[in-house]
Amino acid sequence: MLIRALIALLRLKGKLRKIRSLDPDSIHSILIVELTRLGDVITMLPTVRVLAKHFPHATIRILADERYASFLRSFNLPCSVSGVVNPETSEGFLSAVAFVRTQKVDLAISISPPKRNAAVALASGALRKVGYLAYSDTLTPYLTSHCIESFGCRLNRSLEFGRENIELRSLKICDALGIARGASDTRLTIDHTEKNALLETIGIPRKCQLIVLHPFSGWLFRSWGLDRFNELASTITTRLNSHVLFLCEKGEERKLEASRKLFAQSKRVWFYASDNLMDTAAILQEADLLVCNDSGPLHLAAALGVRTVALFGPSTPDLTGPRTLKGEYLYKQLECSPCNQMRCIHAGSPCMTYISPDEVYQSVMRQLPVQLAASAVANA
Repeated sequence: MLIRALIALLRLKGKLRKIRSLDPDSIHSILIVELTRLGDVITMLPTVRVLAKHFPHATIRILADERYASFLRSFNLPCSVSGVVNPETSEGFLSAVAFVRTQKVDLAISISPPKRNAAVALASGALRKVGYLAYSDTLTPYLTSHCIESFGCRLNRSLEFGRENIELRSLKICDALGIARGASDTRLTIDHTEKNALLETIGIPRKCQLIVLHPFSGWLFRSWGLDRFNELASTITTRLNSHVLFLCEKGEERKLEASRKLFAQSKRVWFYASDNLMDTAAILQEADLLVCNDSGPLHLAAALGVRTVALFGPSTPDLTGPRTLKGEYLYKQLECSPCNQMRCIHAGSPCMTYISPDEVYQSVMRQLPVQLAASAVANA
Protein backbone atom coordinates (compact mmCIF):
# COMPACT_ATOMS: atom_id res chain seq x y z
CA MET A 1 0.00 0.00 0.00
CA LEU A 2 2.90 2.36 0.77
CA ILE A 3 4.36 2.01 -2.71
CA ARG A 4 0.97 2.35 -4.41
CA ALA A 5 0.23 5.56 -2.48
CA LEU A 6 3.71 6.93 -3.11
CA ILE A 7 3.45 6.32 -6.85
CA ALA A 8 0.01 7.97 -7.00
CA LEU A 9 1.29 11.04 -5.13
CA LEU A 10 4.46 11.36 -7.19
CA ARG A 11 2.55 10.98 -10.45
CA LEU A 12 0.28 13.88 -9.47
CA LYS A 13 3.34 15.95 -8.65
CA GLY A 14 4.98 14.92 -11.92
CA LYS A 15 2.07 16.23 -13.97
CA LEU A 16 2.80 19.72 -12.63
CA ARG A 17 6.39 19.67 -13.85
CA LYS A 18 7.61 22.12 -16.44
CA ILE A 19 8.13 20.50 -19.85
CA ARG A 20 11.81 20.52 -20.76
CA SER A 21 13.81 19.63 -23.84
CA LEU A 22 15.30 16.19 -24.40
CA ASP A 23 17.94 17.57 -26.73
CA PRO A 24 21.14 15.53 -26.21
CA ASP A 25 23.08 18.70 -25.37
CA SER A 26 20.74 19.40 -22.44
CA ILE A 27 21.10 15.96 -20.81
CA HIS A 28 24.20 15.61 -18.65
CA SER A 29 23.15 12.90 -16.18
CA ILE A 30 20.88 9.87 -16.55
CA LEU A 31 19.65 7.48 -13.86
CA ILE A 32 18.39 4.04 -14.95
CA VAL A 33 16.43 2.11 -12.33
CA GLU A 34 16.30 -1.70 -12.57
CA LEU A 35 15.87 -3.31 -9.15
CA THR A 36 14.50 -6.68 -10.24
CA ARG A 37 15.95 -9.98 -11.43
CA LEU A 38 19.15 -10.92 -13.24
CA GLY A 39 17.43 -11.58 -16.56
CA ASP A 40 15.83 -8.13 -16.46
CA VAL A 41 19.19 -6.50 -15.72
CA ILE A 42 20.92 -8.26 -18.61
CA THR A 43 18.15 -7.58 -21.12
CA MET A 44 18.38 -3.83 -20.52
CA LEU A 45 22.11 -3.57 -21.36
CA PRO A 46 21.60 -2.95 -25.11
CA THR A 47 19.37 -0.01 -24.17
CA VAL A 48 22.11 1.42 -21.95
CA ARG A 49 24.47 1.39 -24.93
CA VAL A 50 21.86 3.05 -27.17
CA LEU A 51 21.29 5.81 -24.60
CA ALA A 52 25.04 6.35 -24.17
CA LYS A 53 25.42 6.84 -27.92
CA HIS A 54 22.45 9.21 -28.18
CA PHE A 55 23.41 11.29 -25.13
CA PRO A 56 27.20 11.51 -25.57
CA HIS A 57 27.65 14.25 -22.94
CA ALA A 58 25.71 12.43 -20.23
CA THR A 59 27.03 10.33 -17.39
CA ILE A 60 24.81 7.28 -16.92
CA ARG A 61 24.24 5.52 -13.62
CA ILE A 62 22.41 2.20 -13.21
CA LEU A 63 20.71 1.51 -9.89
CA ALA A 64 20.43 -2.26 -9.42
CA ASP A 65 20.29 -5.01 -6.83
CA GLU A 66 23.69 -5.14 -5.11
CA ARG A 67 23.99 -8.82 -6.10
CA TYR A 68 24.21 -7.72 -9.73
CA ALA A 69 25.87 -4.32 -9.28
CA SER A 70 29.35 -5.67 -8.56
CA PHE A 71 29.00 -8.01 -11.54
CA LEU A 72 28.05 -5.17 -13.89
CA ARG A 73 31.02 -3.09 -12.72
CA SER A 74 33.33 -5.80 -14.06
CA PHE A 75 32.41 -5.10 -17.67
CA ASN A 76 33.27 -2.25 -19.98
CA LEU A 77 29.84 -0.64 -19.87
CA PRO A 78 29.29 3.06 -20.69
CA CYS A 79 27.98 3.77 -17.20
CA SER A 80 28.58 3.53 -13.47
CA VAL A 81 26.59 1.19 -11.23
CA SER A 82 25.20 1.68 -7.73
CA GLY A 83 23.83 -1.20 -5.71
CA VAL A 84 20.87 -1.56 -3.35
CA VAL A 85 20.95 -4.32 -0.75
CA ASN A 86 17.73 -6.38 -0.74
CA PRO A 87 15.63 -3.94 -2.80
CA GLU A 88 12.63 -6.27 -2.51
CA THR A 89 12.38 -5.47 1.22
CA SER A 90 10.92 -2.30 2.74
CA GLU A 91 14.31 -1.35 4.13
CA GLY A 92 16.02 -1.85 0.78
CA PHE A 93 13.33 0.09 -1.07
CA LEU A 94 13.58 3.03 1.32
CA SER A 95 17.37 3.06 0.99
CA ALA A 96 16.98 3.21 -2.80
CA VAL A 97 14.60 6.16 -2.49
CA ALA A 98 16.98 7.91 -0.08
CA PHE A 99 19.87 7.39 -2.51
CA VAL A 100 18.13 8.79 -5.59
CA ARG A 101 16.98 11.83 -3.62
CA THR A 102 20.64 12.77 -3.19
CA GLN A 103 21.42 12.55 -6.92
CA LYS A 104 21.29 15.50 -9.28
CA VAL A 105 19.80 13.95 -12.42
CA ASP A 106 18.51 15.38 -15.69
CA LEU A 107 16.69 12.20 -16.75
CA ALA A 108 15.46 9.24 -14.68
CA ILE A 109 14.25 6.08 -16.41
CA SER A 110 12.14 3.28 -14.94
CA ILE A 111 13.41 0.68 -17.37
CA SER A 112 10.84 -2.09 -16.65
CA PRO A 113 7.30 -2.19 -15.18
CA PRO A 114 7.70 -3.49 -11.58
CA LYS A 115 6.37 -1.05 -8.99
CA ARG A 116 9.68 -0.51 -7.19
CA ASN A 117 11.32 0.73 -10.36
CA ALA A 118 8.49 3.19 -10.96
CA ALA A 119 8.44 4.46 -7.37
CA VAL A 120 12.20 4.97 -7.17
CA ALA A 121 12.41 6.74 -10.55
CA LEU A 122 9.49 8.99 -9.63
CA ALA A 123 11.00 9.73 -6.20
CA SER A 124 14.24 10.94 -7.74
CA GLY A 125 14.89 14.64 -8.12
CA ALA A 126 15.24 14.25 -11.88
CA LEU A 127 13.90 17.08 -14.01
CA ARG A 128 12.59 14.56 -16.55
CA LYS A 129 11.22 11.07 -15.88
CA VAL A 130 10.34 8.48 -18.50
CA GLY A 131 9.61 4.78 -18.81
CA TYR A 132 7.22 2.49 -16.99
CA LEU A 133 5.94 4.87 -14.33
CA ALA A 134 2.59 3.38 -13.31
CA TYR A 135 1.91 1.05 -10.38
CA SER A 136 2.31 -2.59 -11.47
CA ASP A 137 2.04 -5.48 -9.03
CA THR A 138 2.08 -8.39 -11.48
CA LEU A 139 4.86 -10.98 -11.27
CA THR A 140 4.61 -11.67 -15.00
CA PRO A 141 4.56 -8.20 -16.60
CA TYR A 142 5.19 -9.62 -20.07
CA LEU A 143 1.60 -10.98 -20.06
CA THR A 144 -0.02 -7.56 -19.60
CA SER A 145 0.27 -4.18 -21.31
CA HIS A 146 2.29 -1.32 -19.83
CA CYS A 147 2.35 2.23 -21.18
CA ILE A 148 5.57 4.19 -21.57
CA GLU A 149 5.03 7.59 -19.96
CA SER A 150 6.90 10.81 -19.29
CA PHE A 151 6.86 13.64 -16.77
CA GLY A 152 8.81 16.84 -17.37
CA CYS A 153 9.34 16.09 -21.07
CA ARG A 154 7.40 14.90 -24.08
CA LEU A 155 7.61 11.54 -25.79
CA ASN A 156 8.13 11.42 -29.52
CA ARG A 157 5.22 8.96 -29.72
CA SER A 158 2.96 6.96 -27.42
CA LEU A 159 3.91 3.31 -27.04
CA GLU A 160 3.16 0.40 -24.77
CA PHE A 161 4.79 -2.93 -24.07
CA GLY A 162 2.74 -6.10 -23.86
CA ARG A 163 3.04 -9.76 -24.86
CA GLU A 164 6.34 -9.10 -26.61
CA ASN A 165 9.82 -10.41 -26.02
CA ILE A 166 11.26 -8.89 -22.84
CA GLU A 167 14.37 -7.74 -24.69
CA LEU A 168 12.15 -5.22 -26.48
CA ARG A 169 10.80 -3.80 -23.22
CA SER A 170 13.56 -1.29 -22.51
CA LEU A 171 14.31 -0.67 -26.19
CA LYS A 172 10.73 0.53 -26.68
CA ILE A 173 11.54 3.41 -24.33
CA CYS A 174 14.13 4.50 -26.90
CA ASP A 175 11.47 4.17 -29.61
CA ALA A 176 9.06 6.32 -27.60
CA LEU A 177 11.76 8.97 -27.21
CA GLY A 178 12.51 8.90 -30.93
CA ILE A 179 16.00 7.50 -30.39
CA ALA A 180 17.33 5.27 -33.16
CA ARG A 181 18.31 1.86 -31.77
CA GLY A 182 20.85 0.74 -34.33
CA ALA A 183 22.28 -2.76 -33.95
CA SER A 184 21.79 -4.15 -30.43
CA ASP A 185 25.08 -5.05 -28.74
CA THR A 186 24.37 -7.72 -26.11
CA ARG A 187 27.75 -9.40 -25.77
CA LEU A 188 29.73 -9.66 -22.53
CA THR A 189 33.21 -11.19 -22.20
CA ILE A 190 35.20 -12.70 -19.32
CA ASP A 191 38.99 -12.77 -18.96
CA HIS A 192 40.38 -16.24 -19.86
CA THR A 193 42.72 -16.38 -16.86
CA GLU A 194 39.74 -16.10 -14.51
CA LYS A 195 37.98 -18.97 -16.27
CA ASN A 196 40.94 -21.33 -16.20
CA ALA A 197 41.80 -20.60 -12.56
CA LEU A 198 38.25 -21.26 -11.41
CA LEU A 199 37.93 -24.57 -13.27
CA GLU A 200 41.24 -25.73 -11.82
CA THR A 201 39.96 -24.85 -8.34
CA ILE A 202 36.89 -27.01 -8.91
CA GLY A 203 39.11 -29.84 -10.20
CA ILE A 204 37.87 -29.99 -13.78
CA PRO A 205 40.66 -30.97 -16.22
CA ARG A 206 41.84 -28.32 -18.64
CA LYS A 207 40.58 -28.48 -22.23
CA CYS A 208 37.99 -31.16 -21.46
CA GLN A 209 34.58 -31.08 -23.10
CA LEU A 210 32.35 -29.48 -20.48
CA ILE A 211 28.55 -29.49 -20.33
CA VAL A 212 27.07 -27.34 -17.56
CA LEU A 213 23.68 -28.17 -16.07
CA HIS A 214 21.91 -25.41 -14.14
CA PRO A 215 18.91 -27.28 -12.69
CA PHE A 216 17.17 -24.56 -10.69
CA SER A 217 14.98 -21.54 -11.35
CA GLY A 218 13.59 -18.72 -9.28
CA TRP A 219 10.11 -19.88 -10.28
CA LEU A 220 8.85 -23.27 -9.09
CA PHE A 221 6.86 -24.11 -12.19
CA ARG A 222 9.75 -23.26 -14.55
CA SER A 223 11.87 -26.08 -13.12
CA TRP A 224 12.31 -29.22 -15.22
CA GLY A 225 13.10 -31.31 -12.14
CA LEU A 226 16.36 -32.47 -10.60
CA ASP A 227 15.62 -36.16 -11.29
CA ARG A 228 15.51 -35.38 -15.00
CA PHE A 229 18.76 -33.44 -14.85
CA ASN A 230 20.32 -36.42 -13.04
CA GLU A 231 19.13 -38.76 -15.79
CA LEU A 232 20.51 -36.40 -18.43
CA ALA A 233 23.89 -36.23 -16.66
CA SER A 234 24.02 -40.02 -16.47
CA THR A 235 23.26 -40.36 -20.18
CA ILE A 236 25.85 -37.75 -21.14
CA THR A 237 28.66 -39.32 -19.11
CA THR A 238 27.73 -42.81 -20.31
CA ARG A 239 27.55 -42.01 -24.01
CA LEU A 240 29.95 -39.08 -24.34
CA ASN A 241 33.50 -38.41 -23.34
CA SER A 242 32.34 -35.22 -21.64
CA HIS A 243 32.45 -33.80 -18.14
CA VAL A 244 29.25 -32.53 -16.52
CA LEU A 245 29.13 -29.70 -13.99
CA PHE A 246 26.04 -29.12 -11.85
CA LEU A 247 26.05 -25.36 -11.25
CA CYS A 248 23.95 -23.64 -8.60
CA GLU A 249 23.99 -20.58 -6.37
CA LYS A 250 25.42 -20.49 -2.88
CA GLY A 251 22.68 -21.67 -0.55
CA GLU A 252 21.27 -24.19 -3.04
CA GLU A 253 23.89 -26.88 -2.34
CA ARG A 254 21.55 -28.90 -0.12
CA LYS A 255 19.19 -29.35 -3.07
CA LEU A 256 21.98 -31.24 -4.84
CA GLU A 257 22.79 -33.70 -2.05
CA ALA A 258 20.92 -36.54 -3.76
CA SER A 259 22.80 -35.82 -6.99
CA ARG A 260 26.15 -35.83 -5.17
CA LYS A 261 25.39 -39.25 -3.72
CA LEU A 262 24.21 -40.56 -7.07
CA PHE A 263 27.44 -39.52 -8.83
CA ALA A 264 29.81 -40.02 -5.89
CA GLN A 265 31.89 -42.57 -7.83
CA SER A 266 31.97 -40.64 -11.09
CA LYS A 267 35.18 -38.90 -12.13
CA ARG A 268 33.39 -36.78 -14.71
CA VAL A 269 30.52 -35.22 -12.74
CA TRP A 270 31.27 -32.08 -10.75
CA PHE A 271 29.38 -29.69 -8.49
CA TYR A 272 29.89 -26.01 -7.82
CA ALA A 273 27.88 -23.49 -5.78
CA SER A 274 28.75 -20.01 -7.02
CA ASP A 275 28.64 -17.13 -4.57
CA ASN A 276 29.07 -14.41 -7.19
CA LEU A 277 28.03 -13.81 -10.77
CA MET A 278 31.57 -13.33 -12.06
CA ASP A 279 32.33 -16.94 -11.14
CA THR A 280 29.09 -18.07 -12.76
CA ALA A 281 29.92 -16.14 -15.93
CA ALA A 282 33.49 -17.47 -16.01
CA ILE A 283 32.23 -21.06 -15.80
CA LEU A 284 29.55 -20.55 -18.43
CA GLN A 285 31.93 -19.00 -20.93
CA GLU A 286 34.28 -21.96 -20.57
CA ALA A 287 31.48 -24.48 -21.15
CA ASP A 288 30.87 -26.16 -24.49
CA LEU A 289 27.16 -26.21 -23.70
CA LEU A 290 24.68 -25.12 -21.03
CA VAL A 291 21.40 -26.89 -20.28
CA CYS A 292 19.06 -24.85 -18.10
CA ASN A 293 15.54 -23.73 -17.31
CA ASP A 294 14.11 -20.33 -18.18
CA SER A 295 16.20 -18.39 -15.65
CA GLY A 296 18.76 -15.63 -15.13
CA PRO A 297 21.71 -17.85 -16.15
CA LEU A 298 19.99 -18.40 -19.51
CA HIS A 299 20.13 -14.66 -20.24
CA LEU A 300 23.68 -14.49 -18.94
CA ALA A 301 24.73 -17.36 -21.22
CA ALA A 302 23.14 -15.65 -24.23
CA ALA A 303 25.02 -12.42 -23.45
CA LEU A 304 28.25 -14.41 -23.20
CA GLY A 305 27.60 -16.20 -26.49
CA VAL A 306 27.43 -19.64 -24.84
CA ARG A 307 25.70 -22.42 -26.76
CA THR A 308 22.59 -23.40 -24.79
CA VAL A 309 19.68 -25.82 -24.63
CA ALA A 310 16.91 -23.98 -22.76
CA LEU A 311 13.79 -25.64 -21.33
CA PHE A 312 10.54 -23.68 -21.34
CA GLY A 313 7.03 -24.36 -20.05
CA PRO A 314 4.98 -21.74 -18.16
CA SER A 315 6.38 -19.00 -20.36
CA THR A 316 7.27 -19.14 -24.02
CA PRO A 317 10.64 -18.54 -25.71
CA ASP A 318 8.94 -15.83 -27.77
CA LEU A 319 8.17 -13.84 -24.62
CA THR A 320 11.05 -14.46 -22.20
CA GLY A 321 13.77 -16.20 -24.21
CA PRO A 322 16.88 -14.31 -25.38
CA ARG A 323 16.53 -13.41 -29.04
CA THR A 324 20.28 -13.86 -29.54
CA LEU A 325 20.48 -17.41 -28.14
CA LYS A 326 23.05 -19.73 -29.72
CA GLY A 327 21.36 -23.10 -29.41
CA GLU A 328 17.74 -24.12 -29.19
CA TYR A 329 14.63 -24.00 -27.05
CA LEU A 330 12.55 -27.00 -26.03
CA TYR A 331 8.95 -26.01 -25.39
CA LYS A 332 5.61 -27.84 -25.33
CA GLN A 333 2.75 -25.61 -26.41
CA LEU A 334 -0.07 -26.41 -23.98
CA GLU A 335 -3.37 -24.55 -24.08
CA CYS A 336 -2.61 -22.94 -20.70
CA SER A 337 0.85 -21.62 -21.60
CA PRO A 338 1.89 -18.91 -21.07
CA CYS A 339 0.48 -18.56 -17.57
CA ASN A 340 0.97 -16.39 -14.48
CA GLN A 341 3.07 -19.16 -12.85
CA MET A 342 1.39 -18.73 -9.46
CA ARG A 343 -0.26 -22.16 -9.57
CA CYS A 344 -0.63 -25.03 -12.04
CA ILE A 345 -4.12 -26.10 -13.11
CA HIS A 346 -2.77 -29.53 -14.09
CA ALA A 347 -1.17 -32.24 -11.99
CA GLY A 348 2.60 -32.43 -12.25
CA SER A 349 3.38 -29.32 -14.33
CA PRO A 350 3.05 -31.12 -17.69
CA CYS A 351 4.41 -28.19 -19.71
CA MET A 352 7.81 -29.09 -18.22
CA THR A 353 7.49 -32.82 -17.59
CA TYR A 354 6.39 -33.50 -21.18
CA ILE A 355 9.98 -32.63 -22.14
CA SER A 356 11.74 -35.99 -21.79
CA PRO A 357 15.39 -36.52 -20.80
CA ASP A 358 15.97 -38.29 -24.11
CA GLU A 359 14.57 -35.32 -26.01
CA VAL A 360 16.96 -33.02 -24.16
CA TYR A 361 19.87 -35.39 -24.84
CA GLN A 362 19.07 -35.35 -28.55
CA SER A 363 19.06 -31.56 -28.41
CA VAL A 364 22.44 -31.66 -26.64
CA MET A 365 23.75 -33.84 -29.47
CA ARG A 366 22.56 -31.35 -32.09
CA GLN A 367 24.38 -28.52 -30.33
CA LEU A 368 27.69 -30.28 -29.66
CA PRO A 369 30.69 -29.93 -31.97
CA VAL A 370 30.64 -32.48 -34.80
CA GLN A 371 33.53 -34.51 -33.37
CA LEU A 372 31.74 -34.98 -30.05
CA ALA A 373 28.52 -36.04 -31.70
CA ALA A 374 30.44 -38.55 -33.81
CA SER A 375 32.04 -40.08 -30.71
CA ALA A 376 28.60 -40.43 -29.16
CA VAL A 377 27.35 -42.41 -32.13
CA ALA A 378 30.36 -44.70 -31.80
CA ASN A 379 29.69 -45.24 -28.09
CA ALA A 380 25.94 -45.85 -28.48
